[in-house]
Amino acid sequence: MSKRYSFLIWGVLFFYLLSACNETTDPTITNDALNDQEILDYIQAQGLDADSTGSGLFYINNTSTNGDLPQKGDSVYIHYQATLLSGVVVDSTSPALDRPDGFLMEVTPLISGLEEGIFLMKEGENTTFLVPSYLAYGGNPPAALIALPPFSVLSYTVDLIDVLSEREQVNNFFQEENYVPTQVLGDSLYFRLDQAGSPNTKLSDEEDANVVYSGRFLSGSEFDSNQDSSFTFTLGNDEVVTGFEEAIKLMNQGDKATVVFLSPLGYDTTGFPPSIPPYAPLLFELNLVKSNATQIAEFWQSQGSPGDTLSTESGVIYRRLVTGNGTSPNSNSIVTLTNYSSTYLDSLNQEIPFDVGSTTRTFNLAANSDDEPSLNTGLAEAIIQLNVGDEVIVIMEFAEGFGTLGRLDAPGRVPLVYRFRLDATN
Repeated sequence: MSKRYSFLIWGVLFFYLLSACNETTDPTITNDALNDQEILDYIQAQGLDADSTGSGLFYINNTSTNGDLPQKGDSVYIHYQATLLSGVVVDSTSPALDRPDGFLMEVTPLISGLEEGIFLMKEGENTTFLVPSYLAYGGNPPAALIALPPFSVLSYTVDLIDVLSEREQVNNFFQEENYVPTQVLGDSLYFRLDQAGSPNTKLSDEEDANVVYSGRFLSGSEFDSNQDSSFTFTLGNDEVVTGFEEAIKLMNQGDKATVVFLSPLGYDTTGFPPSIPPYAPLLFELNLVKSNATQIAEFWQSQGSPGDTLSTESGVIYRRLVTGNGTSPNSNSIVTLTNYSSTYLDSLNQEIPFDVGSTTRTFNLAANSDDEPSLNTGLAEAIIQLNVGDEVIVIMEFAEGFGTLGRLDAPGRVPLVYRFRLDATN
């Protein structure tokens, strides 16, 4: 609550302040008292109708409105001019260029007197604040404010241009970007499906989600992404913020979507320093990568149904296109493969060649990966199931292939496809 200052007690105050100055040698107390007296003298000399907050801050409402009062975490935009009591301009924004100063209330560092004052204003109001140095820059003004001496009272005239809550920021973004959500959860999460993937392939708790994403603020600036590799987390284990996980649960594998959510579903009142401030609504562009199992099932559907489809104990799947009648290799055999090719499945289930070279390969099944870098566990396991003369397609999940790391010409976490004829074994 503000307190109206009466100037009938000037004599008493003046005597008290002079006495206080004489009774102490603490320069801070002396400067504080001098600032208070300077403000009182200025108010009287200018004939101002000023109110005090009790902290040392005085303010004069130049215009009044019925606008919104700022709340903690609101995004606020102001124009201001800061002067000494003599009228010398110390700092200002650029109203002519329409470049107001923007910040988050009680989040962005401000001098305490200005922050306290802005909390008193309503959107659209113009107010003058008289700020003692102990609520401003004290004896150490920033070097950039070359016209500001130490321990100076500042007069701020402030126009409160805009006060935006998180929800208002989101609504403005939707209008500006023509963003139309296809689903809304709890009036805090706004989901839009951009491209459909495989129907009926939503994930459940305890399943791994493999996601390519880009995280942005509503201003458009990016704070995180993994466009060059995929990110994996387990649903239901609190490994990501709530809004991110809830969006993934709305998606089928292969879907691409955009989601916007408020800070209680993100990093809330603490943020994630230094990249994400508190009270920040966030936008994520998401691609839920299909699981290896889904990709493999769709791959077989695309291949038709020639030959027998079999699998090894570890789940490597192979299909005999031609059945041979020769001998079978064992784990110590050296084998020769002809018509050999190798590909991996990308997120669109397109086959991308890797390990390109000769179509005839010889592998020592007993060798380790250092000696036979093209021979992985799944391929070796499939070869042992065959007879000489068999022509096959072999497909495996990443765990039996090149794992999460992949190799130089093939990424990790992708299904691998091999085509070859087992030509010889010894």
